[in-house]
Amino acid sequence: MKILLATLSIEPASRFEHNPNTAYPIGLAYIYSVLEKEGHEVKLLFLNNYDEDFSEKKLFECFEMFKPEIIGFQIFSMNRVSTFNAIEKLKICSPHTRIIVGGDTHISNV
Repeated sequence: MKILLATLSIEPASRFEHNPNTAYPIGLAYIYSVLEKEGHEVKLLFLNNYDEDFSEKKLFECFEMFKPEIIGFQIFSMNRVSTFNAIEKLKICSPHTRIIVGGDTHISNV
């Protein structure tokens, strides 16, 4: 099965001015390694450090080339807007692709 794992753009107000880099998505890396070990074809997009437009563009480029059956998003309070915007567009262009969202954002923030 083809599975795409992604973490999308962090909102500008949540980025650190002194260090624009954010933490590597270690949770997605763990999931990636288990899925790969089980024989799935997996891709990981780490797009935290890019603005929302670039992040979304790269997501859709990868989606078109890779054609995943499942997309898993890592979501935090600080990237929920870009993630939900991308999910809305994915549902329109590919309504049968399964989308899974996980992370530390509580449902009350959605």
